[in-house]
Order: sequence, then C-alpha cells, then structure tokens
Amino acid sequence: MERPELFGIHKNGDITSAKLQTNQMLDDALLTIPRGGSGGGQSEDEVLENLCDSLLNELPKEFSVEDVVRLKPVMRENSLNTVITQDVLRYNRLIVKIYSTVNNLKRAINGLEVMDSSMDILSGELLNNLVPSSWKANNIS
Repeated sequence: MERPELFGIHKNGDITSAKLQTNQMLDDALLTIPRGGSGGGQSEDEVLENLCDSLLNELPKEFSVEDVVRLKPVMRENSLNTVITQDVLRYNRLIVKIYSTVNNLKRAINGLEVMDSSMDILSGELLNNLVPSSWKANNIS
C-alpha cells in the first residue's frame, strides 16, 4: 500500500481512509444477515411495527428551551450557555424528526400512508439495526 505522503496527503488521510473502509465492510456484513425467520413467527411488518411501538414508547420528551435559557442564560461572558442552547435546539429537532418518521412508517405499514422510497430505506435500516440516515445530524434541518 502506498504511503499517503506520496500523494501529498497528510498521514491522517490514511487513518480516515482505513476508517471509511472498515465502516463500509461492516455495513456490507450487516446487509448479509437474514432478516426473516428470527421474529418468532412474525411477519416483517409485525416485527417492524413492534419496533416502531418500542421506539415511540422509549423516545424521550423534548427539552423546554425556555427552561434551559432561564437556567443557563445566553451571555457574552459565558459562551458555553450559547452552545448548550444550540445543542438543545438540535436535540429537539432530532426528537421531532424521529417521532414523525417513525409515526409515518407505522402509518405506512398499516396502509394509511404511501410507503415511498424514504420509508422503505428507513424500514430496512431499522430492521438491520442501523441508525437511519434520515436521523443523522447533518440531515436534521
């Protein structure tokens, strides 16, 4: 294997490349695991609906931004409070995103909503024990 310095890349480029290759290999390995047959006689839709119910039951509540700002006021002297407030806002957006996508998936499983490609991807990721790509931080807007 060629050293990264030969291509004008920092040594850490090699580490990053190795991490990406490892993650891809693990993702590929997860995709080879059979999904059916392990649900105790349940269909894939039943397993998925039970998983959705479990997620919705365990999903924490959103933080009250007003309470956070009251306890940790945003001030120029303490920039950490600004970061805390921003993180609480991101956390709340993530909770809302998870709640809405899981509810929509549950409705699609029951035939009350169209199972589009994003729902199909979400169901596959959940069944393969992956963090859904629609929940990842860079997708939360």
